[in-house]
Amino acid sequence: MATTLIPAFAGMTQFVAAQNAHDLKRVHLLISDSRDFLWIGPGFVVRTRQAVLDRFVELFRSRLRVAPDWRTLQIVMLDVSTAGIFVRATITADADSQSMDINEVLAHTPRGWRVMTIVMRAPRNARSS
Repeated sequence: MATTLIPAFAGMTQFVAAQNAHDLKRVHLLISDSRDFLWIGPGFVVRTRQAVLDRFVELFRSRLRVAPDWRTLQIVMLDVSTAGIFVRATITADADSQSMDINEVLAHTPRGWRVMTIVMRAPRNARSS
């Protein structure tokens, strides 16, 4: 991995670790407080930092686990302080488990890398026609 991509990758892994630890305080620190924040997933759209935190409170009531398949990782630097990241992951909440394609945009801020956008969808080969 090119050294310019490593900090963005570290931001992504910190976000995954915070979710798996059910660490709401850490998730809060890693989510951008931009009014342009957007999280789109199957059946929902979240547009503010507070709404994201409310969603995680709900998710943390289950045994949420995000297991990225790092072999599918792709990082594209959109400019010197913005990275587009793709990874396929298995997301488990209690007994329900599903494969998801996750696209995130992270921005480098004075406080480190922050998640600006999350788009999750079922992988193309897993969706019915």
